[in-house]
Amino acid sequence: MESTIWNTAKTDSVDIENFYSNNKDKYILPKRIDAIVASSTKQRTLKKVANLLEQKMGIDQIKNLVNSNDDVRVIFTTGIMDANHQAIPSNFKFEKGVSDIYKHNNGYIVALVIDVLPQEQRMLEEAKGIVISDYQTYKEKKWLDELREKYEVVINQDVLDKVKTKIKNQ
Repeated sequence: MESTIWNTAKTDSVDIENFYSNNKDKYILPKRIDAIVASSTKQRTLKKVANLLEQKMGIDQIKNLVNSNDDVRVIFTTGIMDANHQAIPSNFKFEKGVSDIYKHNNGYIVALVIDVLPQEQRMLEEAKGIVISDYQTYKEKKWLDELREKYEVVINQDVLDKVKTKIKNQ
């Protein structure tokens, strides 16, 4: 198994490139947003945050106005996020600008969407870890199919029954 699957996946770059080329549709980045997401348990707090975001106020300034040392009322998450990101509700609209306030988990969120990034093909270098893992799975399945064709599977029922009995008695 090591020489047939694991080592070839490490060293056979041509096969990995061919595998990637033949399966490119599996390595696509979904539609995403570059955003600042503010979350709070209070909808009223987020209305204030939304207004401040529309006025193009910075996150640190908003934190200073809304939060205090003892009371954190809003938490920010920034970066590139797809629809499955934990900070994004399932019904979120991917549109530039300050979003509506959404109920999400046990609170609310509002987002400043800086940019909407379209769905795009991942290059091999970006998806290399996933491609190698998929290639190893492909190689293992192919190898097991070849072994099944070459060798007949015979089960020694007496031994299997003894093992089952031993396991039950433990």
